[in-house]
Amino acid sequence: WIEIYNPGSAAVDLGGMFLTDDPAFPNQYEIPAGISAPAGGHVLFWADGKSSGNHSNFKLAGVGEAVALFDRLDRGLGRIDVTFFDPQELDVSWGRYPDGGATWFSIDTPTPGSANRLRPPTFVQVTRTPHWPLASDSVEVTAVISAGQLVSSVTLWVDLGGGFHAVAMSGAMTYSASIPAQAEGALVSY
Repeated sequence: WIEIYNPGSAAVDLGGMFLTDDPAFPNQYEIPAGISAPAGGHVLFWADGKSSGNHSNFKLAGVGEAVALFDRLDRGLGRIDVTFFDPQELDVSWGRYPDGGATWFSIDTPTPGSANRLRPPTFVQVTRTPHWPLASDSVEVTAVISAGQLVSSVTLWVDLGGGFHAVAMSGAMTYSASIPAQAEGALVSY
């Protein structure tokens, strides 16, 4: 399937526009009159070769290819959008996040007809070294994070007795930060 998203505040008439899996052949499938993208909404097209309504006259290749949207002939058939996708995986779609954004992602929770969403980050493992620190030891906290999206920051929240404060963690997939050495018997929460 192919999904068109309208970020605007008014419906957009798609009738007469074109979808194609070959940008060199822009007028491959003409979107029928009467199909519009609602304000802030989505429209689905099935790339199944059936050529009626929301069904295109071409099929998408699982080995990867292109999908493009072109404007109406009376407006010059200009390219509105194009994406090239890699070989497809079962139950994984290719889309922008957030909807209408510039960046394309493999989305492992397909959402045809509704807002794209990525799997939230999860902590795979959190460790501390040394496990039983002495008063003279700083403690390195390491977190391994699995994410279906870009992780912009990871924060370690530490309470040394006066309330929690943020400590930025650094890394990529495996993040770490240090807790400074504390007095003998001090309780540190993180």
